[in-house]
Amino acid sequence: MLFSLGYYKIPIHGRFETSDKVKLLMANHVSLLEVIILFAETFPSFVSRIENLSIPLFPGIVRAVDGIIVDRSNKSNKNGALDEIKRRALDPTAPQVMIFPEGTCGNSNVLFRFNKGPFSLGKPVSRH
Repeated sequence: MLFSLGYYKIPIHGRFETSDKVKLLMANHVSLLEVIILFAETFPSFVSRIENLSIPLFPGIVRAVDGIIVDRSNKSNKNGALDEIKRRALDPTAPQVMIFPEGTCGNSNVLFRFNKGPFSLGKPVSRH
């Protein structure tokens, strides 16, 4: 898939921790590329905004990995999503959860305000 996007080889330095050591995977959301790489390397569940359900094939992927969908306009839904992240972080049988704490794509020149989700648990967070 990456080859069709013009990438021959993408070097990955380090390794991703296993689900028994780290439940939350965190990355700076600059493009779709980091989503594809993290997804291919670890096959995690993920947190995504409800608007992304309009992307073709995306709803099927969400169901396949039991993704957590957030409606940012609904405060109780946002709190429910955080509760679900907490539940999965504490569940030894749950898959890892991929989170982009900025909550949106940036241009990598400026860091946006991080949302509290991945940090409020006091659990290890793997960053890449």
